[in-house]
Amino acid sequence: MRLKKRKQLTDVLLIVTFCAFAINGYGQAFQLNGRTKNSNGKWIYLYYPDQNNHRNVDSTVINDNEFHFTGTVDGPSMVFMGLKEGNGRLGTDNSYRFFLEPGSISVHQLGQHLKNSQVEGSKTQRQYQWLVDKEEKLDQRWKVVMDTLN
Repeated sequence: MRLKKRKQLTDVLLIVTFCAFAINGYGQAFQLNGRTKNSNGKWIYLYYPDQNNHRNVDSTVINDNEFHFTGTVDGPSMVFMGLKEGNGRLGTDNSYRFFLEPGSISVHQLGQHLKNSQVEGSKTQRQYQWLVDKEEKLDQRWKVVMDTLN
């Protein structure tokens, strides 16, 4: 009889522990690697939510136009990454919003500014980018209609 009660107690403790993790969440590791253009020696900042949805701020120096971040996130999260300008503020041209998720993610600057970047390794970002591209096409069509009406 004791063995049965002990097993029941163990089962209850396992369920409570599982529920505690489910409620509080637990982070999964991410590795973010990136390449920039003409940003060698500058500091790059990454803002992302922690397990309690508080904002984490991480920064690193860009060496040979490459940077690396590691951390944990609960799942896909919209994050903000940017370079500070001469006035000490994050500028719109040298910042980028994207979905970061557990696993290995790469960000590559395509144009003159960080806002023109491409993310690889994030399924959520790929789906989000598809929506953004569709929205841009619709905006272009509406612009033609509005210009014609004017």
